[in-house]
Amino acid sequence: DAKACAVERMDQQTTELVNHRRRGKPARPFEIRNMDFLSADVPANTFDAVVMGDVLEHVERPDLMMKQICNVATKDAYIYISTCIDSPIVDHIYLFESTQELEKLFNDCGLKIVKELFLPYEGTTMAESTARRLPISVVYQLQRIS
Repeated sequence: DAKACAVERMDQQTTELVNHRRRGKPARPFEIRNMDFLSADVPANTFDAVVMGDVLEHVERPDLMMKQICNVATKDAYIYISTCIDSPIVDHIYLFESTQELEKLFNDCGLKIVKELFLPYEGTTMAESTARRLPISVVYQLQRIS
């Protein structure tokens, strides 16, 4: 008995979504909706999983994004977030300066860290990347606090 699932995506690349859907038959039916995540009318406690890859640094208010994720995720949802620290690229409109800043953001938005992965700049240690303010990629598995 296959359950249906919704795939919500706030990416502007609708063509990519359609092409992805055409590549093969999914294990279960799903619907793709292209939407603005912050203004969408998504009921609380809706999603069992939220995956956001390298988006947080592209939004003006990461706190609003994380609060919305906390709101729409179920209590036991799997929440995976990747972003970067000290990565001043032209389209990064929000620059995180430390892992502590991200951890405070998550906590302030009602999320706790389950697992974390830090990937320092190639050829350096985490301490070297931090001291020299080199880009660091980070991945977090989060869960709602309550």
